[in-house]
Amino acid sequence: MRSVILMLVVALPMMALAQCPTYTSSDGKYTYDLSGLTLGKTASYNGNEGTTPNKYTFNLCASNTDASHMGTCTAVPQGTFAVFQLTSSNCIPIGQTSQQVISDGQDGPDSGVTITYTNTLAAFKCKDSGNNPTINRVAQIYVKCDASKTTPQVTGITEPPAPSKCHYNIAMSAAAACPKGKGGGGGSDGGITGGDIFLIIFFCGFAVYFAVGVLVKWKVMNASGVEMVPNIDFWRELPGLWIDGVKYAKAKILCQSGYSQV
Repeated sequence: MRSVILMLVVALPMMALAQCPTYTSSDGKYTYDLSGLTLGKTASYNGNEGTTPNKYTFNLCASNTDASHMGTCTAVPQGTFAVFQLTSSNCIPIGQTSQQVISDGQDGPDSGVTITYTNTLAAFKCKDSGNNPTINRVAQIYVKCDASKTTPQVTGITEPPAPSKCHYNIAMSAAAACPKGKGGGGGSDGGITGGDIFLIIFFCGFAVYFAVGVLVKWKVMNASGVEMVPNIDFWRELPGLWIDGVKYAKAKILCQSGYSQV
């Protein structure tokens, strides 16, 4: 019984990790619902590293258990890794599901997300110059916002040469990686800014002022035509006042004298 409880204690954190969470960008402005990026137990994302024979199979925010694409990786303990590299002869586990980190996209907080997986298990580390397995393998998956990609797509995979070897870069495009309120391709997140609020209040206030003023002058003062405009004398004088203000400002800037107040 104690062994069963121990297994549940170990498994529950892994189950919690097996879902893409809601992510808020580092500047706090953009929110991502990434649940659409996680595939089921019998599905995976797959792609080749350019023209090399190396293949990659992975899941996002969950362990990769898609046996149909894993080849010799089925011999690796299941439920532990999210990303695998398949060479012509070997299976190399790249990133542990438990080491997942989500951060902003490559092109900024509103461009998508970066999901990073690291392998810290000694048995699967890269060897250093002394042929010792000391270097952690790291897979960085850059998921770019693209509203047209309702089905996420792998667009490129690279493994840079030494000294960055064993650092794998995977590029993807997905509508699920677009922040809420944004359809991709740049622009704002659709929120109302302080400037928007100011303009709304200003124009609505002006409309109420004008409508009420016209009604009062029509019903109470029996005005007609242009005389119904509220504060008509002020509006008639406004162009002249504006011109006087420009002249005064120009005189001050150019240090001119002789300006006479009206």
